[in-house]
Amino acid sequence: MFVDGTPEEWRQITNVNVIALCLCSKLTVNSLKERGLDDGHIINISSIAAHRVPPIGSFHFYTGTKFAVRALSEGLRQELQAANSGIKLSVVSPGLVKTEILDKITENPEFAKQVFELNTSLKSEDIAHSVLDMIVKPKGVLKVDFK
Repeated sequence: MFVDGTPEEWRQITNVNVIALCLCSKLTVNSLKERGLDDGHIINISSIAAHRVPPIGSFHFYTGTKFAVRALSEGLRQELQAANSGIKLSVVSPGLVKTEILDKITENPEFAKQVFELNTSLKSEDIAHSVLDMIVKPKGVLKVDFK
């Protein structure tokens, strides 16, 4: 999607993965402040692709947006910390999740099928459980899994 991608495709993936995430995060922080609340928990969903670039050309632009999610989330976390805010910010970076994203990015359903057959993948429910786990953790607890 990088060399063969179009500006329209780049805008769409950037709007979904970066702009929407930033807007939701900003509106959440502002809403909490407006209501006099200084706690809460923003959980942004990134990807393992934010930590390493997979050797799949059609995946590179997506990977760039996930690096942006990671960087922008860290920036917001630093802003909140500098303001002595009680609002927590976490980022979930799941590995391979069995969704239709590979079909869309590669436009090759057979390739996607092979990837899921040859690799262990997560289900969407696994990500939801991780998010719930983060919500109920007390402040100061950090869980990092690298399996």
